[in-house]
Amino acid sequence: IRWTKRHMVRPLDKAVLANSRERIHYLGELEIQDYERESLKPKEEVPKPPMIKPAEKKLLKKRTHAYRTRAVREQQLQDQFEDPTNLELSASEEQDHTSQDSTACSDNLDSGSTSSSESASSEYSDW
Repeated sequence: IRWTKRHMVRPLDKAVLANSRERIHYLGELEIQDYERESLKPKEEVPKPPMIKPAEKKLLKKRTHAYRTRAVREQQLQDQFEDPTNLELSASEEQDHTSQDSTACSDNLDSGSTSSSESASSEYSDW
């Protein structure tokens, strides 16, 4: 291979080269002005994130959820029925519930005698 011309890049005109140099020089001056203007501003402190102490980390890990899962509920029910003291309490609770139910039924019967205005309003409750 024989090279006839050794120019890798075509040569620029003197006017284009001068314009390019002036442009680069002008942009450099603008950059220096921006730097000086920014360096005169007061420095802003970046707030550091609060550090959590190891003792506080342990407290955060020990916090439990506020809801009960199905497994926990089932376990509590099994524990409740296996404990003989709870069996006696649950029988007395059932008696209390039946007495409350009977009073609720009698209240419903008493409220059955209503005035005619209430019964008339119930006829129109469909729409």
